[in-house]
Amino acid sequence: MAEYNSRSFASGASGRRGMGGMRTPVPYREGPLAYEPAVFCRCDRKAPRWISWSDDNSGRRYFRCIAARTINDCGFYVWIDGEHTPFLKNLLLDLRDAVWNLRNENAQLKQLNQQGTGDAVCNLRRKNAQLKQMNEELQRSNEVMEAGMKAKIKELEDKDAALAAIATMFRSGSSCSSFSWVWVGAGFLCGVCFGLMFGAM
Repeated sequence: MAEYNSRSFASGASGRRGMGGMRTPVPYREGPLAYEPAVFCRCDRKAPRWISWSDDNSGRRYFRCIAARTINDCGFYVWIDGEHTPFLKNLLLDLRDAVWNLRNENAQLKQLNQQGTGDAVCNLRRKNAQLKQMNEELQRSNEVMEAGMKAKIKELEDKDAALAAIATMFRSGSSCSSFSWVWVGAGFLCGVCFGLMFGAM
């Protein structure tokens, strides 16, 4: 197994096309410590097994100190796989970049979809508020109209009762008094008619 190469680095190293910091393009089928036989670093602990995705060593597996990049890092770094041919190296880099590009596009589409959904929700809430306001205004208008109609009905009922009372007086009164009641009733009827005419206007 080849020793540590200072130009090589761990999974997610900066790519040749500005794709630094991306996750490993191929998920591990086992955990970094789920392998046998165990390989121990200088700390006398089982060393994790990783896959490099740097430009120089894309797809190569290696062992690294379990305390890598900390103050307790013993510096243990051993390659498992030998160097790839130029063809295989370029092929792996192209595949790596294709996966990273697809993930980036998917993240952008997801963000756009969330923004679009958020805008649609805001528009629906705005329209709902407008419809609620219109409904409240219509309800107030209906209440005013209903109160006016009730007042008109009450006025007509009162006039109908007065007319009924006059009719009763005509039927029960004497012939002499009936003549005088005719003028009273006629005057009242004229007043009622004028009231109805002007009230309708």
